Amino acid sequence: MAICFASMCLCAEMMAVTKNRLMALVQDVKPYDGVELVKVGSLGTAAIKALVKLGAVIDDEDARNALEIIKGINKVVILDYEDCDDAVKAKITAKAAKALAGSDLLMEVKDGEDHMQMYGVVEGDGSEVRDFVMYDSEGCALICLFGRINVDTVMKLAK
Repeated sequence: MAICFASMCLCAEMMAVTKNRLMALVQDVKPYDGVELVKVGSLGTAAIKALVKLGAVIDDEDARNALEIIKGINKVVILDYEDCDDAVKAKITAKAAKALAGSDLLMEVKDGEDHMQMYGVVEGDGSEVRDFVMYDSEGCALICLFGRINVDTVMKLAK
């Protein structure tokens, strides 16, 4: 019983550390020339949910699925560092890799020269992912969706 409780505490700490590391990365790289950063907090995500809800009323299945996905999202952070010089790009890429350590690599998508990695922390029986992150090290982009996402709904939308 004590081992189970310790494992649960370790998993909860790992989830928080990943989010904390990503937010620390964002704060650390924000002052670099060429870095573009977009943050949408709980108020902004509530407005987005309201707009998507309007689309769901129109009997659009994709809009309903999108609403189901974003229901659990409470913060969005987008970091783009494509316009930085090569030395800064390398530094940010190394910091991003370190920040993502401890997250599960859920999927890797390659399309020609594009290469996207998708991370998150899988919870419980694998039906939910917490703190979903899409990262393109070559394209110098990091997109963080903080909250919980239902995996089945994402798969429906991906079809």
